[in-house]
Amino acid sequence: MREDKILEIFYYISKNSRGNNSCTIERAMRYLYFADRFHVLKYGTLISGDCYFVKSTGAFAVNSELILREALKNGSEAIEVVGYNIFGPTSENFKIKYLKKSEIEALDFAIKSLKKIMNKELLKLVKEFPEYKRYAGALKNRGASRFPLILEDFFSKFQSKKHNFYSQISNKQKKAAKKKFLGESKEGANSSTPKT
Repeated sequence: MREDKILEIFYYISKNSRGNNSCTIERAMRYLYFADRFHVLKYGTLISGDCYFVKSTGAFAVNSELILREALKNGSEAIEVVGYNIFGPTSENFKIKYLKKSEIEALDFAIKSLKKIMNKELLKLVKEFPEYKRYAGALKNRGASRFPLILEDFFSKFQSKKHNFYSQISNKQKKAAKKKFLGESKEGANSSTPKT
């Protein structure tokens, strides 16, 4: 996982998300989650290369959030604080070096899909995903606990009551992505066991 790539991701998100070239930390983490999910389903790899946990507020990329918060605290070439828990791009001239075309496609998908969904509705949506449902009972009973997200759950059947996410990814693409993902997972590249 490259810290500079993670900062590029958050630069791209803040530059292209709703609002005046700014984004809340919570919303940025949701965009990253949806983009990672898209990229795994279509291409078989995570954009972030991060490990995920599930908690009562949904899934989150542990190290990416730490990198984001550290960059906002200490300063960064890519992003800067613009308000309480809100950040934006430092400059329109910042150059993206590490994001691939497919990763930008996934980020664009996440931003476009979630742009008009309010946070409360977004949280309900996240709770419909199989990777959240796996721990729903335990989360309800334990409150603030967190559990390692099993990335293979991304490939489980998902049907939203309101939204038709990921429908543009064909079954053929998902099958090929799953094969690639599981092959790399066996080698440790996409291990579902978080390392923090």
